[in-house]
Amino acid sequence: MREFAGNSGFGCGGPPCAAFGKGQFESGVAAKVLREFAQDPFPYLDEAGKKNMIAAHSALLGKFTELAFDEPAEMRWEESRPMEADNIDVGPATETDLQGDLMEASGNPF
Repeated sequence: MREFAGNSGFGCGGPPCAAFGKGQFESGVAAKVLREFAQDPFPYLDEAGKKNMIAAHSALLGKFTELAFDEPAEMRWEESRPMEADNIDVGPATETDLQGDLMEASGNPF
């Protein structure tokens, strides 16, 4: 399934430019090939395409690392950490904590 009938002449090394034969869309062959390409395009690429993909991957990883670990990101991370609750280790709830006087005796708050 790694071989293609041809391409559109634009120098593309993979299925997006492949010219599928008559009936290949209807039979599901084209969908299967395109699905495989979407999951792992690397085997379908020529050497130049592989070099481009490796360069793009490296650039994206570098940019992610730069943005993920810069000073504003550290500040956002610190701000997003859950704050320690102010009611830790204060003991069990009491009648005053439950605020029973706010509700009618019937239990209907309305």
